[in-house]
Amino acid sequence: LVVHSPLQRARDTCYGMLDLDGHEPESLEALKELTPWESFLRGRRQLNKRILEFEEWILDQETDSIVVVGHSEYFLYMLGLSKENKFRNCDVWQATFD
Repeated sequence: LVVHSPLQRARDTCYGMLDLDGHEPESLEALKELTPWESFLRGRRQLNKRILEFEEWILDQETDSIVVVGHSEYFLYMLGLSKENKFRNCDVWQATFD
């Protein structure tokens, strides 16, 4: 199962990096890049809502492995990482969701 942010560059990265073997990736609105408002503390409620939507989506899947192509700031907040651990372009990370 492969999902990506609805933004064009995430979609292009998804198709450019992965051998999809005829499978069509799914575009998820919950994965879209942070808005400037969400970068501020007062805008985090909106971001947290999208992260929760994505986590609920993960729980609804029947597979154990999901490839996710998205945006580093989004994952930084979702995973509770420090700015020093920010993903670089085309980084590959593995995470376990409990």
